[in-house]
This record gives sequence, C-alpha cells and structure tokens, in this order.
Amino acid sequence: MLVSAATSLYMHLVGRSLGLNAVLCTEMEVADRRYTGKMATANCHGEDKVLRLQAWMNASATEAKAVELHAYGDTPGDLPMLRQASAAWYLGKRWP
Repeated sequence: MLVSAATSLYMHLVGRSLGLNAVLCTEMEVADRRYTGKMATANCHGEDKVLRLQAWMNASATEAKAVELHAYGDTPGDLPMLRQASAAWYLGKRWP
C-alpha cells in the first residue's frame, strides 16, 4: 500500500506499476472525464493519512490486530502515520 499526499493524477498509476494492493492519496475531482483542478478529498497529509488508513482497513474487513504497519516517511506530514507503525523509518533512519 502507498499512502501519499501526492495527487491521484499519477499516484494510482504508480501504485499499479509497483503491483500494490491499494493507493491512498489526495484524490482530484473529475467531471466529464476531465480533471477540474479541485480536490475531491481532503489533502492526504498528516492526521488524514491515519484516518484514511483506518478507513481502508475497516472497509477491507481487515482486523487491525492482523495488520503489521511498517511506515516510511520523509516529511513532517508523515509523523502521525509513523506513530501508528510497528516499525517506522524517517528520512532513511529507524524512527523514533
């Protein structure tokens, strides 16, 4: 799974090319098969990453106890998700 504040303009393509099960990102609004330039969701940043991950697990009928979260981050917006992880890395180093 990939969780990113980057937009859906390209993140779903990246996820598919990597063979990932899911991509959670900032979704952009589409009308008449065209991007409008507006966000369809809140920016997938900070606490929103945690909320989206929890919602995905609930929707996937995945028990939280059965999931071992390993998280990698490189911006302060990743810290809330890193705090939820069993194992976390920040800027290439084990965190905290």
